[in-house]
Amino acid sequence: MTKVSGGGSRMTFGVILVIIGIMLLLSQLGIYDFGDMISVFWPVILIIVGLWQWSKRKFQFALWPILLFIFGVFFLLLNLDLLDGRMFGVVLGAALVLLGLWLVVRKARPQVQQAVSSSDVVDHWIIFGGVEEELTTQQFSGGNVTAVFGGADLDLRKASLAPGSVKLSLTAIFGGIDVRVPPQWDVFVDGTAILGGVEDKTATEAQVEGADAPPPPTSRLHIDATAVFGGVEVKH
Repeated sequence: MTKVSGGGSRMTFGVILVIIGIMLLLSQLGIYDFGDMISVFWPVILIIVGLWQWSKRKFQFALWPILLFIFGVFFLLLNLDLLDGRMFGVVLGAALVLLGLWLVVRKARPQVQQAVSSSDVVDHWIIFGGVEEELTTQQFSGGNVTAVFGGADLDLRKASLAPGSVKLSLTAIFGGIDVRVPPQWDVFVDGTAILGGVEDKTATEAQVEGADAPPPPTSRLHIDATAVFGGVEVKH
């Protein structure tokens, strides 16, 4: 059985759009000018997005969420005149140098990493590269996969779910993530797409193949997928 829902993340994005729309309407109608507020507090968006993506990785090391959060804080302090412009330039320059060196080192490595793993958890942060992984664990407990200008292909068809609700967070930014699951799994896809796509093909494939065997009632895979200028696909 497969269930698909826009869920909380889609609702959050919708609320943000409504708030931005109200602010623009009030500004255009001359009721209240949000121009100064937006010009000062726009870095809060970077801070929120950075913390949101970082929290998906349980606040473990993750380059892009941390950079978004740090840049948001620095820009906000700069706009509030709490940070000297020269110091900001030094910090920004040093950060760009470190980021460039890191990307060069990553670029020199093999572009696509292929592996068969028995790990219970997946944890991938992919930039300008790719990962193809087949999991054989009998206690799959979810994890996080983020692809930025890269791709990931997870094959879970030989794995089994751990008891309870198992959460798998997928984020594709200018990249793509494909996930293959066994037909008997109970899958719940919660997708948010911004100029991208989140597609669940398991329901259609189940109808075509006649895979109507009930999944174990104690297990469910909850996929939280976000695609920004990219795509996420879940299939058998």
